[in-house]
Amino acid sequence: MNIKRIRFDEFGPYRDWSFTTGDNGVQLMYGPNESGKTSLLEGMRTLLFGGTHKAYGPMTGAL
Repeated sequence: MNIKRIRFDEFGPYRDWSFTTGDNGVQLMYGPNESGKTSLLEGMRTLLFGGTHKAYGPMTGAL
């Protein structure tokens, strides 16, 4: 499977967001904590396999 484009209308922190993959087949995802990396992976999993996703809310009292 070769995914060319991913689009989220409203998922986690993403609102009207899309991503087009490169031609080399390798994708790298990085960013600071709480930037939405896990939400992006959860969104892709939901798109591919269906089901519901875990709603991530703001963390309070975390160490």
